[in-house]
Amino acid sequence: MKITTEETNSNSPKKICLANGLTVIYKHIPNCGIVDVRLTVKAGAVYEFPKYKAGTAHFLEHIVHEKTEKYESKELLKSKIVQNGGQSNATTYNNEKMFFFASVLSHFSEDAFEYVSQVAFHPILTEDSVEKHRSIITQEMFQIMKSPSNKLYCSFRSLVYGDSQYAVHTIGTEESIKDISLSELKDFHTERFTPENCLLAIYGDVEEEKVIELSEKYFSTSIITKVVEPEAVNALAIAIDTDKTQKRYIHTQTEDSQASIWYGGAFDGKDDTYYFKLTLLLRILAGDASSILTQILRDKKHLTYHVGCFKVSTETSGFFGFELNAAQENIQEIIQIIRSEMESISKGNFDEDKISLAKTRIKAENVFNNQRIQTRSENDSDSVFFYKGLNSFDDFVKMTELVTKEDIVETAQWTLERMNILSVLSKKDESFEF
Repeated sequence: MKITTEETNSNSPKKICLANGLTVIYKHIPNCGIVDVRLTVKAGAVYEFPKYKAGTAHFLEHIVHEKTEKYESKELLKSKIVQNGGQSNATTYNNEKMFFFASVLSHFSEDAFEYVSQVAFHPILTEDSVEKHRSIITQEMFQIMKSPSNKLYCSFRSLVYGDSQYAVHTIGTEESIKDISLSELKDFHTERFTPENCLLAIYGDVEEEKVIELSEKYFSTSIITKVVEPEAVNALAIAIDTDKTQKRYIHTQTEDSQASIWYGGAFDGKDDTYYFKLTLLLRILAGDASSILTQILRDKKHLTYHVGCFKVSTETSGFFGFELNAAQENIQEIIQIIRSEMESISKGNFDEDKISLAKTRIKAENVFNNQRIQTRSENDSDSVFFYKGLNSFDDFVKMTELVTKEDIVETAQWTLERMNILSVLSKKDESFEF
């Protein structure tokens, strides 16, 4: 079976392409003692729209573990991983991403290859497993939606995506979970789990020869070959409000004495260059003790404990903003300060040392994250799979290092125009200027 090897720089993972078209990246990390096998699939919730019900992707992620072609039960499937001290799991995101992984001690590496192959490409989906997880997922949904942060997240998404199904949480709604069928789950699996939609990553204490041998053994003949055009992502663009400057506000009731807010905006498409600039801009403003808003809102004015930032992007849309908790009577002042500081940056009125500090923080975080094999594998997989021209997360960091003060000023100007979405969780509803 033909396997081609693509050379990359020394800091990047090596890349091979199996004869069936599946791309494999791998990084040999000698003497680390573990091996992480991870499959990233373009099968996240964004691909449900408009053909499938909300929550279909997450539902599929649940039931593929129940029974496979080789293992009659979830317990048998997981036994090799668990009994040898390994870890395994899967996650579905609201964007393009779903992933499966198994991390094991290095001398049990083949078990990890087999596990990921079985759950991703050889599941046996049954009515019994669907009904079992329909109940489990419904309970999971109720638990998730009790969280204030998830309520804010869903409210903010509803302002970005309006009546679109994509505004719904990854898990779906009580109604959609109730209606998802076995045939829909099978169709979604067949459409999304193709070579073009998958990336396999092998990181840890395993030699190249073994990586190629086991990748070929467990993945070269186990890929679904049906290719379907990703109409879902293209259709999503239709559902997004094209006017990104229109103000949108939503209030969610709570009995908590503290209010929580998400304040930000939306943008069209994943422009990688803009994303790198936005990453740096948000880190200048929020995220840790040295950021501008933390120093003003926490250290100087004592209005909040922490100012966080967020950004979410898909191929056709994205949103960004700031998140924090505060007394309700301080929300208007906080909004005004956020806008004022963004406006100052948009006019170039800020210390250029703030850029250097933000770059240093991003770079340091990457070094820290690289100490954990699983995080390094996931970050590199995302960089290779979802960005153009990147061979690792190190390349993502390098792109942020190229951002100039002029870039930050321009990005702040563009971002300020789109900071028009406010989601508030508080005891009473009131109007705000934003």
